[in-house]
Amino acid sequence: MTATITLGVIIDAILLQAEDTSSYLNRGTGAVVVISDREMRAAEEGASPDWFAEWQRDNVRIAEEILEDEEEATYIPAPSRFDIDEYRIMEGFCRSVVSAEVSDQLYDAMKGKGAFRRFKDKALELGVAEEWYKHRDEEFRRIAIGWCERNGVAYHEE
Repeated sequence: MTATITLGVIIDAILLQAEDTSSYLNRGTGAVVVISDREMRAAEEGASPDWFAEWQRDNVRIAEEILEDEEEATYIPAPSRFDIDEYRIMEGFCRSVVSAEVSDQLYDAMKGKGAFRRFKDKALELGVAEEWYKHRDEEFRRIAIGWCERNGVAYHEE
């Protein structure tokens, strides 16, 4: 049986990932677990969870379950940061801004290294940060809904 989840669970799974982690949804419980690359490698190599700190042992065991469970798909990978084109989301916001001057300044902030931080700082400076976060949250919601529908995961709003 598949649990029904709130969209916020998937959105949080996206937002909380780091460069060296992946999130998985347990279809049965609706819980999301974040597994580090190190924990997954240990499971792939058959390393004993006892070699890990107490707080990591459960994750190594879950990583083993994920690897053993591919056919049943009890655990499915949540959308990763690589699945989310935040640059495209920022461009969409720039196109939605009514003021051409504000839009141009936001586009300029997106150029070069550190674009995400500069964009957010510029949105704050220009007084459109609240609108930016509302736009981004709606895009993440849309992505989460699409992911749920593609994976046969029942969901409801908050």
